[in-house]
Amino acid sequence: MPRTALALILAAAFSAGAARAAPSPTAETTTVHVRVADLDLQSEAGARVALRRITRAADAVCGDEADSRDLQRRAMFETCVRSVVDATVASARSPVLAALNGRSIAQTTSLAAAN
Repeated sequence: MPRTALALILAAAFSAGAARAAPSPTAETTTVHVRVADLDLQSEAGARVALRRITRAADAVCGDEADSRDLQRRAMFETCVRSVVDATVASARSPVLAALNGRSIAQTTSLAAAN
């Protein structure tokens, strides 16, 4: 089954400047579609392009990168990006994409299930 887009979904899990373990019931959800229909996710070259697109979209969904001097905001931003990228990579079910993301497909799938 060809994939035309992967969806990035982020439930806003930030409140009063601190990350929560789970989103609140009133959390805002943002969905962004990342086009991958033109890519072969089973090839390293295609997976690299997909991972770059996913990461750029996660950066946008998680908000502007925090000033590097604000360590708490920077850590929250990086945690957000990592969570969104991991969940999106898991939804692609591509071992090549998971490996480029630094995780096995089993690790990526279990991380996404936990979120």
